[in-house]
Amino acid sequence: MLNYVLYFFASLLLLTGVICVIYFTIMRLLTPRRRQSYVVILPLTEENNPVSLLGAALEKRNICGEINYCEIIAVDFGMNGDTRDFVQTMYAQSDRFTLCDYSDMHAAINEKLLTSSAQKMTCSNH
Repeated sequence: MLNYVLYFFASLLLLTGVICVIYFTIMRLLTPRRRQSYVVILPLTEENNPVSLLGAALEKRNICGEINYCEIIAVDFGMNGDTRDFVQTMYAQSDRFTLCDYSDMHAAINEKLLTSSAQKMTCSNH
């Protein structure tokens, strides 16, 4: 009986490992290699679940090995206090990540685009 339990747990661990290897391989294959830096701007509101959105962006950047190419700017468009505190904790633990308010958004974007080697973006006001 003990052998069956051990085989079950070993099979479960093996299956989990195979799924992780497939996941990381697919992420690597489907993500194009970028030669230039780029900036991702995330508008965070309370309605779009900012913690999971920001966590997904940071995790994708880290998994794909683009931590040196990708700058993330998170813009607060009305998060509550607890969520903002949690996002600030994530900000303190991450590299190449900026957290700003809506009023500081234009200054933060201009600073990142001018000081980094990111592609120039053209915006039109319509």
